[in-house]
Amino acid sequence: MVEYQVTAMERVKTLLPLGLEGVDLSDLRTYMDAKGFDLSLVEKLGARGEFAALFASLALKATGIDLELLNQYAQALQYVGTSNTEPYISTDAQNNRIDRAVASSGIAAGTVRYGEGTASFFGPNVSIPQRISKTPIAILGYGAAGIMASYALRRLGFENVTAYEKAKPLGIWGNENVYGLSRNNPLRLQFFDRVIDPAPGGGDEVRDFLSSLVILRPKIKKLSGVTPSNLNHNISFEDGESKRYPIVINTIGLGRPKPVSDEKRMVTETGQKNAGIRWQYQLDRNKVANTTIVLIGLGNSTAEMLQQIHTLNDTGANIDYRILTHYPRESVNNPSTYVTHEGKSFRVFRDTSKPNLVDYQGDLPRSRYDYMRALFEDRIVSDVTRWEVFEPGRMTIFRHHKEVGEVVCYDKVMTLIGYYQPESVLKQFGCGYDPVYKCGTFDFDGEVVAKLNQKNPSKRLRKGLFGFGSVLETPGNPNAIVIPGMLHRVGDLMFCVIMRALEYNETKNN
Repeated sequence: MVEYQVTAMERVKTLLPLGLEGVDLSDLRTYMDAKGFDLSLVEKLGARGEFAALFASLALKATGIDLELLNQYAQALQYVGTSNTEPYISTDAQNNRIDRAVASSGIAAGTVRYGEGTASFFGPNVSIPQRISKTPIAILGYGAAGIMASYALRRLGFENVTAYEKAKPLGIWGNENVYGLSRNNPLRLQFFDRVIDPAPGGGDEVRDFLSSLVILRPKIKKLSGVTPSNLNHNISFEDGESKRYPIVINTIGLGRPKPVSDEKRMVTETGQKNAGIRWQYQLDRNKVANTTIVLIGLGNSTAEMLQQIHTLNDTGANIDYRILTHYPRESVNNPSTYVTHEGKSFRVFRDTSKPNLVDYQGDLPRSRYDYMRALFEDRIVSDVTRWEVFEPGRMTIFRHHKEVGEVVCYDKVMTLIGYYQPESVLKQFGCGYDPVYKCGTFDFDGEVVAKLNQKNPSKRLRKGLFGFGSVLETPGNPNAIVIPGMLHRVGDLMFCVIMRALEYNETKNN
């Protein structure tokens, strides 16, 4: 029995950017087959000299490839066999390996990419075939992901793009509690000709960056859901109207705060009501002076709150605070180091070489200072396994799995442990759901997976229905929610949208 070790996507994304000479055509054939792309359409694209530039710039994010030879390869794919690689069935593990393959390929150097699942640059100088420019495309949501997706589509040449937004553009970046604080991108980010300089800096710079990309006037309508059908998806609205689109991109955002009890970190029977504030916000000195605040969680939202608390305390606000975390004491004391504890690996500060950019932003000088100050002042409570609010203003903290807890009195509690899209919402919008990892199911390029572990793409995929941004978040893809994660994913998304648009127009015209 053959033991497969890599998918065709991994091999192609690793080897093709280094040169066509070492590429097995059967790998490229298997790549196209795994997505269910019509090889006769691929052949036509190659014959017209259109395939290579699109595939190299979008799916591979590579330059310097022999485009003429790659177009010849495209014309030959349907005449070669498939490769002896691991069948692609869209598991989170496979998608993570594809991300690692990209990060370790020749395109990881310079400004293009700086880790698994993240990128710092996207700006291909290519255009779609004119014959598909009128393909109707719907964007659901007009926050960061919706704005970036629609801008990329228009820059590539799609002319019939409609965005739907329930409130106002910019999503969370239109809220003062986000843009009024700082930003934390460790490297310079570039999207076409728009740039965000590296942190430190204000969140208003991210807001301005996104505002510069707003080229559509979204339709303000509340969405009811999506009924999927390959290249014929029905979007319904709360006012009773419905519309059909061959291509729909779901960018509905962060969703709602995660359940307060997390068996992998800290558990609690405390309900959402007593979990307090669930989002970072700007503190009012008059309301928080001489009070006690409990911060639950040790991520970037806590970093933003710490900076404010220390700034206010330096002017005499006298705010007492505690930070509860599941991290073990050794890890808390050595936040830049990977620490093994009870068979598990921990690191408090994010590792920008393999970034989980939602981890604590300890690479930024101010956030590192705030952390070390909190550590020196003994404000960080480590090894927390359980916490309970038995009555407002009184909390019991349990550490090291002990049954006897420590009682803490407080004036304000903030549970800052992240956000998610629940199963009901994902299914409402036509997405699949993984009950084990409790997340949506998507291909590596964001196309919706209806059934996991299916080799046949016609059974696995809902063609033309995509996710982008926060809806793609999985245990192995935490960076989906941040702009570097979107820069990483947008090229594959655009290439698949182009292929589905070609398929739709070919079917429509026959």
